[in-house]
Amino acid sequence: IRKRLCLHVLILTKSFVDEEQANTPVNIVASLDGYILSGTVEEGTAMFQPGQTVKAGQVLISGYTDCGIAVSVSRARGEIYAETRRILKGVTPSQYAKKCAEKQIGRKISLVYQKKRINLWKDSGISEGTCGRMYKEYYINLPGDFALPIAICVETYYAYDTERYSLTQEETEAVLSLRAEDYMAQQMIAGEFLKKAEEVHAQEGTFLLHASYVCREMIGKVQEIQIGDTNGKID
Repeated sequence: IRKRLCLHVLILTKSFVDEEQANTPVNIVASLDGYILSGTVEEGTAMFQPGQTVKAGQVLISGYTDCGIAVSVSRARGEIYAETRRILKGVTPSQYAKKCAEKQIGRKISLVYQKKRINLWKDSGISEGTCGRMYKEYYINLPGDFALPIAICVETYYAYDTERYSLTQEETEAVLSLRAEDYMAQQMIAGEFLKKAEEVHAQEGTFLLHASYVCREMIGKVQEIQIGDTNGKID
């Protein structure tokens, strides 16, 4: 009964919070500097025009709407796309340790019952060395597919020798370019790259990436309207 009451309280609390958030008046503001390319307004008042340059934090869609006699406040909604410029710097070592042939294999076998783990014999573990590891659990089933809360755990450790490998300029440029584009794509709510310029330089055992990107991306983000806030209000 206590668990059910707690669950109901959590559901009611979440519903109340979601409803409260849904009714909270907000503006749509620019998440970063940009040159407006296009935009649509579903609710609120547009404070932008295509071809306009905006700064980060500037109100793009106001939650205030002038109704003539009074001014209403609501949750602004819409999408604004702008041309933006992003700068990225990255670095990677020019050498790294590369795995060679397998040196040895060791296994650790243990028995797990609920949350307790028991080694099947004294020397069933590997306490030293840097190894690769593969972990498998084998649960014990009785006839009729009845599973017991007991598992045999087998941990296999793979030890390797390593050697130093030096990256070439061409390899580094390809890897850094791919990683940089993946990172930049994750920073955008939605959008695409229009142009890019990337340079890689070797410096003191590292490779440095200097990159700039021209993007077409969505720049609007939600910002709650505070009491007494007149930012974006129509006079």
